[in-house]
This record gives sequence, structure tokens and C-alpha cells, in this order.
Amino acid sequence: MKKTLLLSVCLTGVFSVAAQQDFAPIGAVWHYHEVPFFYSPYTYVTYLSIESVADTMIGDQPCRKLVKNKPVDCTGDHEVEFVYRDGDKVFFYNWAFGEFDLLYDFGAQAGDSWMMRTRRYYLFEPDEGQDTATAFNRIIVDSVSQVVVNGFTLRQLHVHWETGVFLCNPGPIVFMERIGDLYYMLYQWELWIGSICDTPRPVGLRCYYDPEMGLYETGLAPFCDWVGVSTKEAIGTPEGIRVFPNPATDFLTLENLRPSAVSYRMYGSQGALVLQGQLLPGQKSLAVNHLPSGAYHVVFAGSAGVLGRLSWVRVY
Repeated sequence: MKKTLLLSVCLTGVFSVAAQQDFAPIGAVWHYHEVPFFYSPYTYVTYLSIESVADTMIGDQPCRKLVKNKPVDCTGDHEVEFVYRDGDKVFFYNWAFGEFDLLYDFGAQAGDSWMMRTRRYYLFEPDEGQDTATAFNRIIVDSVSQVVVNGFTLRQLHVHWETGVFLCNPGPIVFMERIGDLYYMLYQWELWIGSICDTPRPVGLRCYYDPEMGLYETGLAPFCDWVGVSTKEAIGTPEGIRVFPNPATDFLTLENLRPSAVSYRMYGSQGALVLQGQLLPGQKSLAVNHLPSGAYHVVFAGSAGVLGRLSWVRVY
């Protein structure tokens, strides 16, 4: 009897973990690192964001609507995407064919594979009426593992692919449950290049947030919507500047021990700018009782550029 009860408890725990996993819950936000196609260690970097904003219908299929801050240039990328999850599988709306195709299968095991369709790319845009042939990429699972993020146990697929068309991820390739490809969610696209393209492209996940799981940061950038120079550049602690108390409840004090004024920009856990201003030498008190509880980053800059950042936490 005791063994049966223990088995029941274990199975209940497994199913409860599985039931927690969603894909693109409303309010989820992904931020991806962007660099030019012709990248050097000192190029200007930006970000691409995707947000799950609503439940909707495509035909008779319920799905989630995803909105980007911009599409990827020189590709068939769109500003709006649609996805849905059915069991272990995640499907996306394939604009090239007007149908849903399999994007991820988190129930897959080593050796399993699936196919993804795309339109064959051209170095130059085809003439009007020219056939755009279908190409197929086979995604092959090499191994599976698990990772715990903020108390959530997420499955990971380590994959490679046999490709017949351009894919944006050079590998190694990891698909994480709830989050997707750690390089770029929609890991392939049509490529229509009429000339050399040096506009930004996504090269990895910076951070992911959803209201249930919270914030997951990969460390690829100092904070979610950071822009600057060089993917190797790190933002450290600014010399001569303090932020206290930490944690804070109603008021936060910024102290500038430097001889000249600096600017500050404060970001929330999703990368949104919540406060900004100038900090003269001395102390400045900021009311923060209107901000939600959670972690915040304050980035300080002087006349020569970014000085560094400090983090603090608001509690009720």
C-alpha cells in the first residue's frame, strides 16, 4: 500500500511539472542579441524582441499572436507570428505556405527527427512568375537533457540539421522547453538578397520573461534591451556611484561621488525603461513605491559613454 501511494505521489509530481510548461503564454517576452551580417568585435549591437500579446484564431486553429519590435531585414521574416502548443509539440504559422508547421517536438528522443518546409532562397530576387521551389530541412535530435530555471524543470533538445536552405543558427543548437531555440525562436527563414546585406541579424537569446516563470537571463548582454558596441563588451560597476538601500521599498537613493553629473536609465525585469534623468554630484532620492516588486538595473553614463550599471530589488 505504501509503495502504491509513493508511486502515485511521484507520478502526480511528474504530471504537475509537465502541466506547468506552456509556450508563448500571454505576456512572454524574448530579447535576442543582434549584430550586422558582417560582424567584427567592435560593431554596434542592437536587439530584437518578440512578445506574446493575445489569443487568436487562424482559420479554426486557436493560437497565440506574437509581435516583434521589427522583422529581420533581407529575409522573409514578418513582424507578426502565430504559434500554438499541442502536447509536446509546438507549431508555427508558415507564411510561405499559409499553413502551420512543426517547430519543436519536446517529446522527441535521441535519434528522432522532423522536417521543416521553407521556400528555396535566391541570391537575387526571382523574376516575376518564377517558381519558388520548396526546400526541406531535417532537424535531428542528438540528445536530451533537463535544466531547472526559477524552479521550473525544462526539457532541452540538443539537435543538428541536414539543411537544404539557409538557417540562421550555426550551432551548437539547443531547444529549451517553454523558451525555444536559444539562438532565435524561428530558427529558419526565407532569404531574399538582391545585394550584400549587412543589416542586423539575431545571434542568440539575451533573456526570456513570462509572468509565471519570471526572468531568465543568458548573460549574452548586460540587460535585455542593451545597445552598444561589441558583444564582448561588459558593463561593470560604475566607480564613484552608489545605489541604496537594497532592497528598497518606497525610496531609492542614488549617490554620485564623481566631480561631474552623470545620466541614469533604470530598466525593469522585462527590459522596459521605467525611469531616467540626470544625477548631479551628491545624492538624489527617487520614489519607487509605484514600481512592481522585482529586480531593476540602473545604467549610468557620462560624456564619454556608459560608466557601468548597478542592480537593486524592490520589495513591498
